[in-house]
Amino acid sequence: MHLDRPLPTAAALGLLTACLGFAWSWNPSLWTDEVATVNAVSKS
Repeated sequence: MHLDRPLPTAAALGLLTACLGFAWSWNPSLWTDEVATVNAVSKS
């Protein structure tokens, strides 16, 4: 694949990725539940 202008293409892809990441940033990560489980198991 030959790109005549790689910088604008990379910038557009970066912007798209940032927008997608921000769109779901308020949802808790699945790892939050795993950390809570590990903390609960380690308590006496």
